[in-house]
Amino acid sequence: MPLKEQQDFLARLYTNKLLRKRFFTDPQGVGVEAGLTTGDIKALCTMEPSTIEDFAQSLVHKRMGQIPKYLPITCKLLEKKFHPIFHSFTEQYTPHGSKKHREDAIAFATYLRELQPSREDLPLWLIEVAAYEANRQEIQHPDFRWMIRRYRYPVHRMIRAIQENKEVVPKPRAMLFLWIRYHRKKPIIQKRWKWC
Repeated sequence: MPLKEQQDFLARLYTNKLLRKRFFTDPQGVGVEAGLTTGDIKALCTMEPSTIEDFAQSLVHKRMGQIPKYLPITCKLLEKKFHPIFHSFTEQYTPHGSKKHREDAIAFATYLRELQPSREDLPLWLIEVAAYEANRQEIQHPDFRWMIRRYRYPVHRMIRAIQENKEVVPKPRAMLFLWIRYHRKKPIIQKRWKWC
């Protein structure tokens, strides 16, 4: 098997917990399914499962360390819930592309929104803050031109209060935000309105 395919399989093995579990149980079957040669499978079998698992966990921790750079308020609000929720997220999503950390943060905010209805400890206003922070990351893309989003809470005020270490009293008030950039080299313009 060409080196590129070997590296791709190894990357998937490190980032996919289910694939690792299957490979440790049936390396031959999983290897053949992935298109590995007998020699590739034998080489992978010489690696200790604990070594592979340790490296996989170090990748998860590296990803986890990047999220607060992109979603700082969300991570602050999640507190101790951040680590277990992020671990469950990494079992379902692996970022791709050149801006992996930003994509990871945006996908994590989406994951929180999907998770929220089943978790009483994730209030809707926290999910709205995560969505706002993720949207602020999306507009940083060089090809960004415009975006309109509706939030059920005045997220900009809530974030400012959190940054100033003030008490946040979440009161629903729908807001409409518009971000627009007329040209790549121009600054992003933000407008917001109350939405009744």
